[in-house]
Amino acid sequence: MSHFGISAVRRYPQNGEIAEVCLHEVVQLPDQAFELRRGALKPYHEVANLIGGGDTVWVVKIDAAGDYQRVGIVGVKPGQHEFLFSHDKDGKQTSVLTDLPTF
Repeated sequence: MSHFGISAVRRYPQNGEIAEVCLHEVVQLPDQAFELRRGALKPYHEVANLIGGGDTVWVVKIDAAGDYQRVGIVGVKPGQHEFLFSHDKDGKQTSVLTDLPTF
């Protein structure tokens, strides 16, 4: 199971749903610390596939120094289109994903 972080989003203008994200792989360093790899733009359905495959995707905020903080967990709304949403550790839906910077 891998871990990833989303730091920015692009939304569909028609409905406000997440269309694309800036996705970073989270890697463990030899000293046991974790870091985010450089982000890549990915469509929402690729993120949904990661989650469906058992990977964990976090909402992350990155500061000017490059340090990051996990602020939420990404989930998939069921339905014909697998839209993304964020929630806390108890499963309560939050707005941290949609509050991320946009590109």
